[in-house]
Amino acid sequence: MTDPNTVSDAAGRNSLPPVTRRGVVTVAALSALLAGQTSAQTAGRSTGAALRLALSAGLDRLDPHKTGNGTDHVVLGGIYETLFWRVLATGEMQPRLATGYRLVNSKLWEFTLRQGVRFHDGTPFTADDVKFSIERAKEGGSHAIALGNVERVEVVDPFLVRVHTSAPDPTFLLRMQPLGGAGRVHILSKVYSESRSAQDVNDNPMGTGPYRMTRWLKGRSVALTRFDDYWGPKPDVANIVITFIPEASTRVNALIRGEVDLIQRLPLHEVDRIGRMPNLNVARTRDGLVHTILLNSRQPPFDDLDVRRAFNHAIDIRGIIAGLLGDNGTVLGVPMAPNVVQIDSTLQPYRYDPALARSILSSRPPIELRTFTSDGRYVADREIYQAINAQLEAVGFKVQPQTMEWGRLISMMTTRSAGPFFMIGWDFSEGDASKTASFTLSTGRTSGTNNPAYDLLVLEAEREMDPEKRKEMWKRAQRILYDNYLLGPIWMGASVFGASRRYVFNADLGEFINLAGINSAA
Repeated sequence: MTDPNTVSDAAGRNSLPPVTRRGVVTVAALSALLAGQTSAQTAGRSTGAALRLALSAGLDRLDPHKTGNGTDHVVLGGIYETLFWRVLATGEMQPRLATGYRLVNSKLWEFTLRQGVRFHDGTPFTADDVKFSIERAKEGGSHAIALGNVERVEVVDPFLVRVHTSAPDPTFLLRMQPLGGAGRVHILSKVYSESRSAQDVNDNPMGTGPYRMTRWLKGRSVALTRFDDYWGPKPDVANIVITFIPEASTRVNALIRGEVDLIQRLPLHEVDRIGRMPNLNVARTRDGLVHTILLNSRQPPFDDLDVRRAFNHAIDIRGIIAGLLGDNGTVLGVPMAPNVVQIDSTLQPYRYDPALARSILSSRPPIELRTFTSDGRYVADREIYQAINAQLEAVGFKVQPQTMEWGRLISMMTTRSAGPFFMIGWDFSEGDASKTASFTLSTGRTSGTNNPAYDLLVLEAEREMDPEKRKEMWKRAQRILYDNYLLGPIWMGASVFGASRRYVFNADLGEFINLAGINSAA
């Protein structure tokens, strides 16, 4: 794939034009963008101050059923709602568009809906919208696989819905809340969506959420305004302008100069400096993304178990993470966050053994790896990638590295064309192993694995309603991944934000930013 908006320098590293198609802003374009924000903020102050939020990557799309991109869901989380909200600290499911649920039997869920809710266009929310949204999400896109068990959705009355599944589905309720990303079902208006083209629904998102979108300058910014007829508590901040600044130092400088109020992924070496500034603050949580190096074991060279062994034993992931992330990083043995109830903590990261890796490769011709990474999408992603590549080279792999703009790279990942290995992070806020299935089952959009025994076991686990039996199945599945070296190194990085003291922001939702939960300082 060739992106005409991306150019390469003499070293082969990509550089970007001022504004890319995927919605990121670079140094050259920032001044002009912020000038544009000024007018938006001025307009916003007629009804309240504008919060200026800078994310670390651009938008992919704003159709909640078609995207699993984290930055998209920060924006979508203000516009759309789900039936429930999961409290990260306790796992409690709090009512949102639904006021209650009942598991009638292992294949039938019943939801009682909130009355008096209106969409941003003034039309009332009813059971028809829930039925439409679940069926639409199942038809295709990022969440379709997770909803594969849905057989039919029954509207009992305007505020009562029943969902029939073809098999027991122990994690169905988790898909009715927004955190974590495994098949989240946001509620769209049936009438609005059916009267417009798919592109129009994407370009003009319209939900029941606390904010309505007032402007989307693609490649530049999104403006949100408080929805005055929102059914719940009104957000404290009336207007929000969201921009996209992938380059970390540019993001930090914009915060220091007061051009933005909140930035995502504050570089760790800037934490102390930002924390000492009287007008700024640092917010962080250790429950950040679980980063995985996904291997494409469907094709050479990683279709060979011994090559996967050599790859993993060549990398000193403990040393790399300790050196680059310090106590903001945790190395893991399996692709799950420690909060996942099904995790097998007995499986430890592979031993660093470059001599073993070298001996495995010694009788083979040199193995070339043409790989790609993001730069700024994740904390220290480029530095970690460079360290891994150096250690792979040291044992005999020949690595051709290249950095790439995130929007283009994620597209390549989802079409399995991002090379023999790549780095990607996962939000495990739902606290369940079903997230792991999304990127390790052979049917996963980014998965490079194809192990029939693993697939069969995971699919059985995802139909098991007994929590203890399901946990045991998932532990056996993790053992298959581990013993077959089907993934590369795994680590979890803290989520760190820089913020103006003019606002109160708590980093208590991992990577997710609850826009309605940000308040002005007294």
